[in-house]
Amino acid sequence: MSGPKRAKIRFVYVNHYDPTQTRLADLRNFATKLEKWLVRHYDFLERNLGKESAEQARAAQRAVIEFINLGLPNEGFDAYGRAWATFNTLWREAAEMREQRRQALAKRRIQRAREREQANALTAECSEAWSDPELRKLLKRWSPKEEVESLARTIGDLSNGSPQEVISKSTAWLERFRSTLRAARAEADANAPRVTELLSHVRTSLSTLDQLDLSALDAAERAPAEHEISRLRAQGDAALVDEDIAKLQNLPSAIEALRSELSGKIEVNRINRATEAWKAGLQELGYSVSVRSEGGSGAMVIQASSFPMHSLAATFRTGSDEVSLNVNGEHDTTQCVRDIDSLREVLLKHGIELEMTDWGRVNLGMQWVQEEPLRQAQRKMQL
Repeated sequence: MSGPKRAKIRFVYVNHYDPTQTRLADLRNFATKLEKWLVRHYDFLERNLGKESAEQARAAQRAVIEFINLGLPNEGFDAYGRAWATFNTLWREAAEMREQRRQALAKRRIQRAREREQANALTAECSEAWSDPELRKLLKRWSPKEEVESLARTIGDLSNGSPQEVISKSTAWLERFRSTLRAARAEADANAPRVTELLSHVRTSLSTLDQLDLSALDAAERAPAEHEISRLRAQGDAALVDEDIAKLQNLPSAIEALRSELSGKIEVNRINRATEAWKAGLQELGYSVSVRSEGGSGAMVIQASSFPMHSLAATFRTGSDEVSLNVNGEHDTTQCVRDIDSLREVLLKHGIELEMTDWGRVNLGMQWVQEEPLRQAQRKMQL
């Protein structure tokens, strides 16, 4: 039976690619960072906010582990983001609480001390505040560089001069330090909702990588692809920990670029594998086969012929799992159906399932009829 036809191909894999285990493995690696953070800061939280707040951080970390144990990477990564939000919030509150206690202690010292003692207490408070690594980290991350450098320069001159001068300079320095610290905290707090919003976009972008069938790539291409995906996930994790808006803003475009690149490679591999499978299958059925590309469209055309006067043309296009068939031959419709069924069987052995979606039309005398009903009728007649 001659004329244009269409069919749909579907790859049959023995082992379908499942990204769940890979994502769970990534999540386990990320979860270790939560544990390390808790080891380093748990006592700090407990000292400044109490046992209940410290256990709140522990509960957020345990929630991630529970989702890992349940084999739920999506929920686990969401819990991972919430855990870092909880950690950062508790850390800022603890640092602020410690600073408040330090201020109260300094006031009591000043009230009891004589003038010299008051001056010494103020300079000691300045030194203590400036040497705090957590506060310095907060200032470095969220304060203007010039302001931090100025605070560093002027603290060395605080103890020079009379007690009155020392008190005046130290008081001014402390006020400036605290004002800068308040601005830094406000900047960090204002940044947090934007981080949460951008993290949602990053998570959505990363989910598109999970939809890629990396098993369609050969081993030489698959390993670098998996490495790049893991690298982008690590960048997202680092940006989340640092609350880095710029990095979170740039990640979706980088993810999309990788997704586009891998999609193209996967599609090329699919077309090449389909072409080779069809070529081998048709040759097994006794056809003489040639393959050519169709202009700049990226489509591949298989032209097959056999004796007597049998021919078949199959066209594969990128971005589609549909194949266009054109079958010619001097035989009846029943034989055409048998030929297609034979082609199905041999393609299945080569890993391709052929599903006919449109059998075309056949001319019986002066009447055109659909081939699928005709094929069913002929099969019933053969029974």
